[in-house]
Amino acid sequence: MTTTESIDKLKLLIGDVIKDVPIIIESMNEIKEWDSLGEILNNIRTITDFVEEIGIIGKVVREDVIGIELTDSELNSAIASFINEKVNIPWLPEAIEQKIFEIGIGMVMTQIDKMWDTIQIKFKTTIDKTKSIIVSEDSSSE
Repeated sequence: MTTTESIDKLKLLIGDVIKDVPIIIESMNEIKEWDSLGEILNNIRTITDFVEEIGIIGKVVREDVIGIELTDSELNSAIASFINEKVNIPWLPEAIEQKIFEIGIGMVMTQIDKMWDTIQIKFKTTIDKTKSIIVSEDSSSE
């Protein structure tokens, strides 16, 4: 599988895992949804939680799907791109959003790698769900 195919497969599987998660983006995609300090803090907290969960899902997908071979840098870039496609911060240009997500996911992935044993316990439901979707995707493609 080429790098591009690996990235596409990664994004597809991440999308499958989060498809039943409410679209958080709609709650923050307009300027009026960022017009108080409370809303700004809440939106940042929501984005941070979303980035953390997508990072964990991305790590599990990369480790468990045969054929997806991405370097840490490629994985981080693919996850940042996925997040940027889903999150729209209306007062930031798209290119700046992408760069912020790339930097953020790099930091998140570093922490995920360092704390993986603890994360596997704390996010067991997310990890198990991801693995079950990977297995069902693999068996349906055979």
